[in-house]
Amino acid sequence: MSFADVYVNEIGCICLPCHTPPNGNGYKNGKLDLSSSTTAYTNLVGVPAAGTACGTKNLTRVVAGSAATSLLYNKVNSKLAGQPAAPCGAGMPDNATSLTAGQVMDIENWINGGAHM
Repeated sequence: MSFADVYVNEIGCICLPCHTPPNGNGYKNGKLDLSSSTTAYTNLVGVPAAGTACGTKNLTRVVAGSAATSLLYNKVNSKLAGQPAAPCGAGMPDNATSLTAGQVMDIENWINGGAHM
């Protein structure tokens, strides 16, 4: 699983309405710009969480090789039925829908596989 696949199938089609500057709520509140594949990767892998809800929690957005300790994975996984709540802020996406179990698994596999571009 490559980041290009994750971006096209999960991030690019679901996350962009909120995580695009200058007015997206995910950009304003979480300080996370996902507006292009390169920008998203640079702002996710190895980057500490930011913003009011998660910025003080000492969490990393994506920990290469460890979905279990990656904020991105925990936030999208928290929206699936029966899963633990997000460690900070809201589960993602921040609307009534959630990613499918397959989409969450794609993110998990990408991260656990080393979170390569």
